[in-house]
Amino acid sequence: MAPRIPPLPHRDWTDEELEVITFWEGESARESGARSTLTMTLAQHPAMGRTFYPFGKQLLVHSTLPARQRELATLRISWLYGCEYEWGHHLQWTRNLGVSDEEIVALKGDVDAYPWTELDGAVLRAVDQLRENNVIDDEVWRLLARHFDQRQLMDLVLTIGHYVMLSWAISSWGTELEPGWPSNFSMGQSPASTIGRQARDAGPVS
Repeated sequence: MAPRIPPLPHRDWTDEELEVITFWEGESARESGARSTLTMTLAQHPAMGRTFYPFGKQLLVHSTLPARQRELATLRISWLYGCEYEWGHHLQWTRNLGVSDEEIVALKGDVDAYPWTELDGAVLRAVDQLRENNVIDDEVWRLLARHFDQRQLMDLVLTIGHYVMLSWAISSWGTELEPGWPSNFSMGQSPASTIGRQARDAGPVS
């Protein structure tokens, strides 16, 4: 299926779009474009890209969250929302942090079915509760607060919301995972909504 919103073609690059194209990869992307299809898609809307990427960088690079818990949450979100693109990118980063293949498989199932640490389990339950109820309950919040300070608690909620929104956008736009990234992802097994899958399969409306 062709992307509903494709990467920006070279003929349409201006200085405005190049601010987005070079955001992550620097001047090396100025001539040939960014390697990221997401970046090249966001370049279609440079005003949005210039605003969106600094916020994403804050959550990814400057977050107060420990990297392990941030990446566990991101993979859980990618799986629950059926976003192969984010799953592929964050799968490699998660492995680089020492998360085992057994833990990665467990992220696709019931949180209570795997012996997560108290903190890991609380982070994953927070993801699930925000998806199901739009709020983290008092019990899970107390568990999180035993390990996280106030700023980390704020970062966790905003990180979850950010990657949910990004999963919606990527799936709806049809942004494709670049070659070379690991995936191990099957949409047929993901709990992402049937309606969402049907919309992606239908492609753009002519």
